[in-house]
Amino acid sequence: EYEVDNMNGVLGQKGYADYVLMGKDGLREVNELGYSGAHYLAEKLCELKGFSMAFPDKPFLNEFAVKYDGDIDELQNVLLDYNGVQLGLKIADHTLLLCVTETISKDELDEVILTCKAYTEGEDEDE
Repeated sequence: EYEVDNMNGVLGQKGYADYVLMGKDGLREVNELGYSGAHYLAEKLCELKGFSMAFPDKPFLNEFAVKYDGDIDELQNVLLDYNGVQLGLKIADHTLLLCVTETISKDELDEVILTCKAYTEGEDEDE
């Protein structure tokens, strides 16, 4: 219990330090980068066969859930092998929770999208 309380205090101090160092405009920019990247990734993934928003009517900042009607575990393995990226957290059999932060570039998002596209198109050929 003490370790959890201590960790919450450390995270709170880090958040405060981030605010002090970046200022209001810096925090706004960080949020805008995460927001735009997450919405870009969500839109592009949902253009691919088998992907859809898990909660299409719910607004989101930089975290969102997508459904994928294929093999999520295999998709994650392919992304890890080809891009070194673990795509999201599997929260249900066909649902991934994804997060995009300010540290992820558009080029990196495009790599993920291209790999997902190649994988989903390859699944079609296997059928």
